Amino acid sequence: MTTDRQRPALGGIELLGLGIFNGVCLAAGLVLGWFADREFGSSPVCTIIGLLAGLVAGVAGTWVQLKRYIDADRST
Repeated sequence: MTTDRQRPALGGIELLGLGIFNGVCLAAGLVLGWFADREFGSSPVCTIIGLLAGLVAGVAGTWVQLKRYIDADRST
């Protein structure tokens, strides 16, 4: 028995969701870093660290989401 797996569609809504996800990760990192800087008086160290952490989280999350599209493309 053969099962044909359809390649998942990567449309505008999915891409918009990835963009929003990346924006939220960056904003959360910036806000948390800014609050930490206010608390510790270490401006702008924590803000930069928060920005980098948000960037890494956004890239990692995007990779996880796109991996299923990449894997589906390889299997066809």
